[in-house]
Amino acid sequence: MVSKEVIRVDDIGMRFNLMEKKVDNLKEYFIKLLKNEIRYQEFWALKNISFSVNKGDRLGILGLNGAGKSTLLKIIAGVLKASEGELNVRGKIVPLLELGAGFDPQYTGEENIYLYGAVLGYPKEFISEKYNDIVEFSELSDFINVPV
Repeated sequence: MVSKEVIRVDDIGMRFNLMEKKVDNLKEYFIKLLKNEIRYQEFWALKNISFSVNKGDRLGILGLNGAGKSTLLKIIAGVLKASEGELNVRGKIVPLLELGAGFDPQYTGEENIYLYGAVLGYPKEFISEKYNDIVEFSELSDFINVPV
């Protein structure tokens, strides 16, 4: 039997090293670095996170500000590499975290769909096949032919 699992997160943890004292500029940073005065404090944004998602499932991630929701999504999308644990993803995940980042405001919505799709490596035929779904998702149907 073929597994329906598309995402498996096993005991994921993400550690950041935060500077204990703020430095105001690059010069101050290098002076303190040379004097060995830079100290870091370990901060775990995520610890012991495990779950799986099967094809067709929907996943909701809830939490307070700073709880690690965006960090987890960035790990799943491959934007960040977890400090510990294991991630298995079957298929391609396209992060929508910075959706507008690839858009050019002088192009129409339609032109941006094809441009952004090409940047992500999708063939024009595939984008054309998904075009109506993309327009519906964007909620720009009335304005798809004007610059965004």
